[in-house]
Amino acid sequence: MALIIQNPFLFSTKLSQSRGLLHCFSAVSQKPLRYAVLGAGFAGLSVAWHLLQQSSEESNLCIDIYDEVGIGGGASGMSGGLLHPYSPKVKLLWRGEECWKESLKLLNVAEDARSSKSLDMVMPKTGLKEGDFIVRRSGLVRPVLSVKNMHMMNDNAQNCIASCRIESIHKDAAQKLVPDLCVPLDLAFHMPEAVNVNPQNYLEV
Repeated sequence: MALIIQNPFLFSTKLSQSRGLLHCFSAVSQKPLRYAVLGAGFAGLSVAWHLLQQSSEESNLCIDIYDEVGIGGGASGMSGGLLHPYSPKVKLLWRGEECWKESLKLLNVAEDARSSKSLDMVMPKTGLKEGDFIVRRSGLVRPVLSVKNMHMMNDNAQNCIASCRIESIHKDAAQKLVPDLCVPLDLAFHMPEAVNVNPQNYLEV
């Protein structure tokens, strides 16, 4: 069975040892170790990144990434971008702490890469526009919406990890953080270290 991708987006990447960043290149030396990754969303780019991180310069690795709508053009580019290691019931997900830490590392790499690019360009004095951020570190507030889940969420919150704390707060405190937030049961859970990611900007760096 053949797989056909219409209008594929294709690029090759190579690891730069000096800066730890991905750079596009067109010239491929003889007999490279070559991989194809289908999809240029979070999963596909993460696979490519980790393959490059685990390879040496001598391995002459080449990765082709295919996506019919380009980087972040599919579901990954439309997601809400809320990042934390918990389920909707604020229960720590399986391997959630490990994934959380690795995700923060990748976000730092993306921010560093964008900063490096901005140094090479003349930036307007007004700075970045509202939608130009990669990561917004303003935390997350999740109100309790039903009595059924209140006790379960409260118990789960007691087992939070130190790098992404969960605090139970009352309505007034929640609405100071998010004005006009609906808090029907006068209780919400605040994750101060949770972040909001702009998926399109992150994937395009």
